[in-house]
Amino acid sequence: MIGCRALRVYVGAIIVLAVASSAIAEPSHETVVVTTDDPMLRSELRDALLPADIAIVLADAPTPALVDVTSASRALVDREHATAAIWLIGGSGVSTLVTYDRGVDRVLVRTLAFTTPLDAAQSAEAARMARTMLRALRVTPDTNLPPPHPEEARVIRAAAVASTPLPAAEPHVAIAVGLGVRVNAPAATIAPGASAMVIWRPDALGVAIAGAYAPSASLTTSTFMGTVSDDSLSVLARLPFAVRRFRLSVMAGPALHITSLHGQVVDGDMPAITHYDPSARAVALGAYAIDPSVDVGLGVAADYVLDRQRYSFDTSEVLVIPRFELAAELMLTVRVW
Repeated sequence: MIGCRALRVYVGAIIVLAVASSAIAEPSHETVVVTTDDPMLRSELRDALLPADIAIVLADAPTPALVDVTSASRALVDREHATAAIWLIGGSGVSTLVTYDRGVDRVLVRTLAFTTPLDAAQSAEAARMARTMLRALRVTPDTNLPPPHPEEARVIRAAAVASTPLPAAEPHVAIAVGLGVRVNAPAATIAPGASAMVIWRPDALGVAIAGAYAPSASLTTSTFMGTVSDDSLSVLARLPFAVRRFRLSVMAGPALHITSLHGQVVDGDMPAITHYDPSARAVALGAYAIDPSVDVGLGVAADYVLDRQRYSFDTSEVLVIPRFELAAELMLTVRVW
């Protein structure tokens, strides 16, 4: 009796050990072919896929063009008797990660912002992405459709749009104000000046409407005593450039100088005289972006007056308007809409 019981215990132990040994030795239920030669990525893929009972097998294969990657993956998976394939295709500064599943005969393609050789963090990110892409191939609701599954692109695009934040809208209007000096102004070598500008499309090719103002300057000669003022309006084509937070804008277009002369001549009061002088203007503005809506910088403007004005009384020259005028201003630009 004791011998039978011992025999049963012995046989039962053998059966338990056999079952346990079989479970331990049981291979992964599927295999994925990996074609990258990056050792760090191979290690991370092995760790990422092992919890899903997926083993990887390394294979050498010529890198296919993206248009041929489906057929190349199908041939590679069939050759290795695997269920899926993962490609890492290197490029200039970027890499392309491709996953293929034989069951649905489809691929997913994603661009990585780095290229081989990958460091530890990049390899871990790529491995997690490959695992997610492989899962996405298998859970897409339309996997039972025959290839090429025309609804797949719509589903993937909708998911991508839902998970991607909308880009910031491009501003349409900005206002710029400046304060500085004018050089070679009428009746003054250097004079204070100010300007204001309304800009349409401040971050792209656009248009600016600008006005410039300067306080009246005193003018005294042997035949005249009074003041002279020179303000202007301009319409400028504007082209901006940006490098990170530094912004450069170049502008050019026609301007109209409004020159007014007020005062007295030797024999009495003189009626005010106003002239409108067409000119050409060029502007360069360099600025630093404090935040996405506010820039501060320095602007330089050059004007060329097309018609040189001369004022005289009793054959005595009172004022000559210079053909060239420069302005330098500190500028503040605010995007308002």
